[in-house]
Amino acid sequence: CESLRRGALRLDVITARSTMASEGGVSRHATAVLVRTVTVASTSAIKVAAVREAVSKAAMLHSLHVHVENDDDLVGVAAPSGVSEQPVGHEETLRGATNRLSAAYEARPADLTVAVENGIVEVLPGHWVDLAWVAATLRDGGTTYSAEAHGAALPIDATMAAEAAAAAAAAAAEGSAVVATWGDVVAAKLGCSSK
Repeated sequence: CESLRRGALRLDVITARSTMASEGGVSRHATAVLVRTVTVASTSAIKVAAVREAVSKAAMLHSLHVHVENDDDLVGVAAPSGVSEQPVGHEETLRGATNRLSAAYEARPADLTVAVENGIVEVLPGHWVDLAWVAATLRDGGTTYSAEAHGAALPIDATMAAEAAAAAAAAAAEGSAVVATWGDVVAAKLGCSSK
């Protein structure tokens, strides 16, 4: 389970980073920016590792000069999403990423702040995907560049997705935490941990 989640998340972060650069969000304006510190809007080892991998590959884009010397220069911090435990739809998932981004920068200002929020989206009736929205802010002196992008959308089982979406809707209606996220449903089916 962990290798599947880590691989998918790394793909999402790298794809989103590439999309941000190719669409001019970062590279067009900030080709000479030196990045020495990075804050990840999560303490999840999987998300921190995904951002670490994406940052280590940033030189391939020729968009940033990344000089992250040690583990203290790239740190994950607790950052609330302000959305349900299982975001459903693009809007809620992106809102979770941007909320995490703001909270993380407030907690630990850095040259580059990255937030990742996973959610499930019904793209057609009965056809669901799991995807991550990535929000990033690059600060160069007094100038700030921001971008959002989502990575690869992975098709998911419609029955399990509907189960997770229903749990999210019920929890929202009751004002309580979601009992089962998409990851919880999949982990239960595979017999492994969702954390």
